[in-house]
Amino acid sequence: MERAGNKSEILFEEIQQFTKAPVREFIKILMGIVFIALVVSLALQKGRMTDYNRLLIIFLPILLVANFILGSKLITQVRIDGIYVRFPPWQSKFSQYNWTDIAEVFVKDYKPMQEFMGWGIRYAPGKIGFIVSGNSCIEIVFKNGNRVLITTQRPGEVKEVLRRIERI
Repeated sequence: MERAGNKSEILFEEIQQFTKAPVREFIKILMGIVFIALVVSLALQKGRMTDYNRLLIIFLPILLVANFILGSKLITQVRIDGIYVRFPPWQSKFSQYNWTDIAEVFVKDYKPMQEFMGWGIRYAPGKIGFIVSGNSCIEIVFKNGNRVLITTQRPGEVKEVLRRIERI
């Protein structure tokens, strides 16, 4: 396996995104169409602001924000020294959870809306969730009782890696 930035061997890596590439591409195309429509409309109206132009000006930032959010991804790594999680662009660095601080690790099913009321980096009393999609997660229970949930689309693979390194 490859070596990570902190010199810890990566045993498992998963990169998840909110949406599939075709959805993000569709939003980018739609943004281009809206932008072109706005430029053409402003040119035809000789710079006068119309209701149509206002609608396009409102719609363009909404598409930009949607593209930004849907482009987010969750990177999960199981390494020799712990579990690492990063949610770019919201996090610039990995959150590192060292095995020395962890009491237990589970791979289980969960209900994102019931436990965290949504997706993204979510907080609830005594726990943090890195939630993208699906209903399977890695749950880390720390020695202090706090918990971290990280969604996974590959529960069988991560469970096997955790078994192999004797963490489950």
